[in-house]
Amino acid sequence: MRPQETLRCRFCGIEKSPTNAMLYDDHAFVAFEDIRPAAKHHFLITPKKHIESVRSLRKEDVPFLKEMESVGNKLMEIYHIPEHERRMGFHIPPFNSVNHLHLHAHALPYRSILEQNKYPMVNGSGTDHKGFTWFVEVGQAIRILESETRVATGTITAVEPLIPSTLPVLGPKWRMMWSSLTQQLLQAQHGIDAEAYRTMLKERVVELEAEIRTIKSHHNNLARCNRLPPEILSTIFLLVAHSPQGQNSNTGFGQNAVDMSWMRSTSQVCRRWRDVALACPPLWSRLSFASAEITKLMLLRSKNAPLSVVYDEGNAGFPQHVVDALSHSHRMRAIEIGSDYSLLDLVNAGDVQSKLSRPVPILEYLVLRGFFGPDYPFPGGSFPEGAPALKYLKARGCAISNWQALPLGPNLTTLDLHGYSFRGLRPSIEELHGALKQVPSLLELNLTFFLPLDDDTQPSLSDLQHSLFPKLTILRLHDEFLAISTFLRSFPVPPSASIEITRFARIDGVREGTLEDILAPLSSSWLRVVQSGAHSIAIRPGDPSSTRYIYEAEFNYGRDQTRSGPILHINTLGTPESIGHALLMFRECLDLSTLSVFTANSIILLDTMWDALSDLPQLAEIHIENTTIGSFIDALVDSTAECALKRFPAFSALYLKEVDFQCEDFDSMVPAFLAPEDTERAGKATFILGCLVKEMEFYSMDVVSIEHCWNFNREHWETMQEYLGVKVVWDGFEDPLEEEREEGEEEGVFEGGKGGEEAEEWEDEYDGDEENGEGPEDLEEFGGERGEEGGEETEETGDFINEETGGGEEAEEFEGECEDSDGTETDYVINEEEENGKEAGKSGGEWEEDLVEEDEWQGRREGEEY
Repeated sequence: MRPQETLRCRFCGIEKSPTNAMLYDDHAFVAFEDIRPAAKHHFLITPKKHIESVRSLRKEDVPFLKEMESVGNKLMEIYHIPEHERRMGFHIPPFNSVNHLHLHAHALPYRSILEQNKYPMVNGSGTDHKGFTWFVEVGQAIRILESETRVATGTITAVEPLIPSTLPVLGPKWRMMWSSLTQQLLQAQHGIDAEAYRTMLKERVVELEAEIRTIKSHHNNLARCNRLPPEILSTIFLLVAHSPQGQNSNTGFGQNAVDMSWMRSTSQVCRRWRDVALACPPLWSRLSFASAEITKLMLLRSKNAPLSVVYDEGNAGFPQHVVDALSHSHRMRAIEIGSDYSLLDLVNAGDVQSKLSRPVPILEYLVLRGFFGPDYPFPGGSFPEGAPALKYLKARGCAISNWQALPLGPNLTTLDLHGYSFRGLRPSIEELHGALKQVPSLLELNLTFFLPLDDDTQPSLSDLQHSLFPKLTILRLHDEFLAISTFLRSFPVPPSASIEITRFARIDGVREGTLEDILAPLSSSWLRVVQSGAHSIAIRPGDPSSTRYIYEAEFNYGRDQTRSGPILHINTLGTPESIGHALLMFRECLDLSTLSVFTANSIILLDTMWDALSDLPQLAEIHIENTTIGSFIDALVDSTAECALKRFPAFSALYLKEVDFQCEDFDSMVPAFLAPEDTERAGKATFILGCLVKEMEFYSMDVVSIEHCWNFNREHWETMQEYLGVKVVWDGFEDPLEEEREEGEEEGVFEGGKGGEEAEEWEDEYDGDEENGEGPEDLEEFGGERGEEGGEETEETGDFINEETGGGEEAEEFEGECEDSDGTETDYVINEEEENGKEAGKSGGEWEEDLVEEDEWQGRREGEEY
């Protein structure tokens, strides 16, 4: 015994410690409970004199060791522990926690398998008294000492123990315990060839890695996400793979239209997820054509699942693996093929059409598209047996010479035919009628430059069936007016359908029709809808240059509080001056007596437009958006009390949105907004609003709404509420340049709230006969001194909730439940910011390697998780 060890020993003199209760104490030994019990009862028996460890004992210490064993048995008897449930022994250095001899006395069972593994007892064989282990049972230690050897970890009974240099000495904090096979392997390095020993170590490493994968697989299977049945998990995979986020951000064609990045979040997460993904053929049925290898692999994994082919050849023709994929015609559910040139001029185009000539019994979706070049003939002959399951047919830039050869059938719900020329091959009325007769389930019909032109042989509506497409919900006609007029005079439109018409102007000098040529036939072809009357009309620009206008009318047929009625949408060329004339045509051809809502959005409001609407008996709501209101105020001027409200008799609701109250006409709108300091316009907002309030006083208003209007403030809002006697709904938006205008007031630009000469002209115009007491006193008060402040300015703010960062704690808990094969946690929540720089930007070749190498990984590292 070394004195310095005694000074640092935790067990020397422990019987004198007031914090430790002694279970046994005599002249030689003390006993107490372990602070971290491994079994039901766990006692430590230690000598009062310092002995370093069991390896310090010799043959002459056997009586001493037996006395320690008797103390342990006494304690066990006190607690009534039967002999077969007793285990006593010593840890062998370097696996002991305290360098003072202490006997562990356990009353079985152990608390856990981990605790049991800390005290392994291995019986010896032959002349060996114990096997390879770091724990020696007290009986084993007595027999070893009696044979004049020392206690060691291994089975070797030499006087000096063999501790290989490769066996690291671990501190008491961790006490890592290796398996017996590993211990034996580390002990057996002497006398063995180095290369052979390396081979043994490598084989052991492979065994341990397999064990680790198995343990992690079981660990992952207990995660919440892996408790889902395979059917539900595969459904989630399908939603991820086939969702818009799982596809290319491009909504059009392209060789990269099928994005395979979903693989990283499904089949490459863990072993079970990969097994579920591989066992789900529909997951691989949306083919990618980045390379022949990837296409072949997806065809193999999709098994007999219906296939989807989406490919745009650009201008290079169709690769052979695309043609090969189309040869699986019996499995084709969707085909989408695009070209920048005529299909007939492309490499392998003939092969493509030959593949389409085979039966396609389950084909539901067919799209053929060519953007440029001459019209290509539609491959109608490619479907000799038709397409009985086809639901969606779209052909763009094609010429149809034989309408009977189209793959039309009773299941077709969408038919979209798009030519690119006025001079294209058009069908006769009889040909088009015969084709549409084959599609009784049609819900959507889109025809562009495929309408018959007027001729002398056209049949009347009475000569044609009135139930060609009784289920139709939307009819889109894009052509010149005469062709659209011919269609409407020849084909009845069911009342359940809405109509969208787009007029294209001819440039070849041929006579064009007018809006009347479109509206007049509707009274016959759309009879029940037209007779129900229009509920609302909205007008807005059809393009940024304002050379086209869109007229949108909603009708009362089938309309109630839960659904809207049929809609007539007309997109045509025009000018601001033509709007009033167009509204007059609507009145002549359609029934506007029931019109109750009118909306003008971003158009110039001229007097002719209001003249066409002012006497409608039920027009109650007027919506004015993103324009000026000067002409509307002028239209209200004649509506005085003496006139008995002859103009706009039902007017009761006004909705203003993005209106500038400082603009009299369209030309002055922009400069007034950009230059509020203009002294010539000072005070105009106040007088325009005053004029509007003055005229609206003659109406029984129910609703007035002000939304995001410029040059409108709280003082204006309060004035409108006071004089109209109705609650004015205002969103609180005030012009951000309001402060600059208030500064202008302080500098003398706005004097007394009046706008100089121009303001005086406005005031004089609406003063009335003051001498007779008829002057608008409220105007003087309204246009009077505003005071130092224009009303309390408010700014509505709100907390922005970042949904992407919500639930962070739950996500972290979820991520920690599964681990990858390298020991790191599986990131089930994909970090898109990290992926952007790494995998999300992979080229087709890179993710192709990911997919192709999966099977190689499967063979090389069977059972490993990804």
